[in-house]
Amino acid sequence: MKETSNTWPGVFGGQRVPFDPKVIFLGFLAVLIFMGGIYVIHLFSEEPYLVSRTFSYCFRSLGPTAEKGFHGIYSILPCMKPEKDLLYQTPDERAMIALLLWSVFLFFFFGGAISRMVAIGIAKDDTMRISQAFGFAWKHKYALFMTPFLGAFLIAFFYGCNWLAGFLAQWLTSVGPIVFILVFFLVLLSTFFMICLFLGLFCGIHLLPAAIGTEGCDGFEAGISVFCYIFYRPWSYIFHNVFLVISIVLLVWLGGIFIDLSFQSSLVSVKDDIASYHFDKSWTTVRVNYKSLKGQEMPVFYIDKSLYEKEYQNYQKRY
Repeated sequence: MKETSNTWPGVFGGQRVPFDPKVIFLGFLAVLIFMGGIYVIHLFSEEPYLVSRTFSYCFRSLGPTAEKGFHGIYSILPCMKPEKDLLYQTPDERAMIALLLWSVFLFFFFGGAISRMVAIGIAKDDTMRISQAFGFAWKHKYALFMTPFLGAFLIAFFYGCNWLAGFLAQWLTSVGPIVFILVFFLVLLSTFFMICLFLGLFCGIHLLPAAIGTEGCDGFEAGISVFCYIFYRPWSYIFHNVFLVISIVLLVWLGGIFIDLSFQSSLVSVKDDIASYHFDKSWTTVRVNYKSLKGQEMPVFYIDKSLYEKEYQNYQKRY
């Protein structure tokens, strides 16, 4: 026990990460490419605030407790937020699938490359070329890309087992309740595995490319390493990630101040109150997002004159 306490570096202990400008460049490049892809998805899907609405839909699907937790965290993020009615609208399934695939591809590909460069810098005190890092990520592409989907498949499998037990209990009208009582322990066990897998996937998804980049292993071994780190030292994990979230929020807030100050000091687009336009799918109306609204409902303008006259007549009839 004494030896373990002496060797453990503590909550804030760890290896010093050497400064490497190439790592910062790769991270900046990944953010630019990711934002460009999000813009293209917005352009084709015509779904405003797609990322926020997708997260809101996912957490609503997990139940009221997860939904309250999401809205509590989302309310303190320093970003432009949609109005409540728009946030609760479910985006198009194709747009959400495109967002998921694009996010997984960018995060795991660049995450694997960056993690490999950092691991080489710590272990060998040496630098790694960007082309070599990309080559490593491409070599382990199946482990990087398929591991999160494998975890999601296992969660869906246990969820399907619970659904099958309930379906059989309803279908077998005579002996169904008795069968459900007999398999209820298996339902609880399946739910326990499902929650553990969800916690490991949700809380450790950002550790998967780090594990693969550090150890050079396949996805299964990386998943085991991530699960061991999360469940073996949960308090250490919680402390590290709490400070990580605080750092990200602080950086986003400072980045917003930096952008605003850059525009204000250079007198570029200071007087332009319009932030974005949102056309409907039939191109008959447009919602204009003004900066001065600050998250309030956006006004609607009619492009089609006949549609405007029809709406105006309905308005006169009502009032």
